[in-house]
Amino acid sequence: MELRKAITSECKKKHLKPNKLESEKEWMTDSIFELMEERRKYKAKDGNRYKQIHSEVRRRIQNDSQLNDFGIPIMDIKGKLKAWREYIRQPFEDERQRENTPVTV
Repeated sequence: MELRKAITSECKKKHLKPNKLESEKEWMTDSIFELMEERRKYKAKDGNRYKQIHSEVRRRIQNDSQLNDFGIPIMDIKGKLKAWREYIRQPFEDERQRENTPVTV
């Protein structure tokens, strides 16, 4: 049985096209990919449903994808939180040196 799987797998790699179900882009989450597959079903059949799904795909791409300083998509929640902390902190940073003198009231 294992030999058959190995041979089948090797033949698949050599002679068949890559599996379309695998995400080609880093920013593409599983939920976006599933919506894209569903959208493809309605392309020629139901124009209104296709447009609804297309709008949802675009909305999710915009909401889910966020880039770091190097232009690489941040996909995990911790990375997004870190990026937002930096984004919010930057306007409030003070470049001047702080004086170590105590404030008297």
